Amino acid sequence: MVQLKDCLTREIVTSDVEENLTSIAEKMAETAVGFLPILQHTNYVGVITDRDIVVKGLANNQTKAGDIMTTNIVTANSEMTIKEAVSLMKEHRIYRLLVVDDHKIQGIVTLGDLGVENATQWIGQTVSEISKEQDNN
Repeated sequence: MVQLKDCLTREIVTSDVEENLTSIAEKMAETAVGFLPILQHTNYVGVITDRDIVVKGLANNQTKAGDIMTTNIVTANSEMTIKEAVSLMKEHRIYRLLVVDDHKIQGIVTLGDLGVENATQWIGQTVSEISKEQDNN
């Protein structure tokens, strides 16, 4: 079975917990990502999505990553199978997973990454369910 270590994105962009939203939004735009792990020193402490910036705060110089980041992070490990990862995403209604081994970030995997790696038809169903849930929020 294909494991996450075979399809995750290893070169990831991160931000610091004290970084302001303007800088984070610019970093997201420059690197074409919508999800950044937030670090305090070298430890991951949260994540910010492009949606967090829009919904929770305007991209300004006053608001810091630590003010709006999600701290209850759903993670996977690199040995997890695609099927297990898709199930986890579906259960938590998320599009992206931070892949962590021994408290160190190994990379990020998205539903799109899993689709490229021949994940089951669950991906389409999961995207549909997540979209419906977010439309209702």
